[in-house]
Amino acid sequence: MRRFEIVRSATDTSTSHAGQALIGRAIQHTRLPKDLATIPFRHGIAHADCVTSYFGLLCTGQSDFDAIENKRNDVFFKTALGLERVPASPSLRQRFDEHAQVMIPMVDTASTDFIANIGAAVTPIVIKYGTCLRRIKRKYVAGYGRLSDGQFRQQEGRRRLHL
Repeated sequence: MRRFEIVRSATDTSTSHAGQALIGRAIQHTRLPKDLATIPFRHGIAHADCVTSYFGLLCTGQSDFDAIENKRNDVFFKTALGLERVPASPSLRQRFDEHAQVMIPMVDTASTDFIANIGAAVTPIVIKYGTCLRRIKRKYVAGYGRLSDGQFRQQEGRRRLHL
């Protein structure tokens, strides 16, 4: 798979294709293509190419199967995602109709595999007062464990002083 160099541009340019190269690289950090290869198919495009193509559509904000038709001759789409072939919209629809029950757990597992394989730090979300979230009697704060409301305010005040 081709590696793309992401650089900061001197001009402010936005593109809807920015995430496709990153999605292609992220899929390489999972077992998803190998897991999808265990699903038998008669002929045609590999399951991994179908799922990866749909990921590419989703990262550009398109969820309709027919949107894949605009990508079939797009060299960047194919290269960035590491696809051998880009499926047609009827093929994509039929493949997902037939195998969705088996593919969904594989995709779910791939997301946790990705986080584990890249070594991302998983940290708790701290709910602070003054947000629109419902007030909770006890909160979990990293490094402090479960705290009551009064203890939470004390720790929050101490933390602000140290910044």
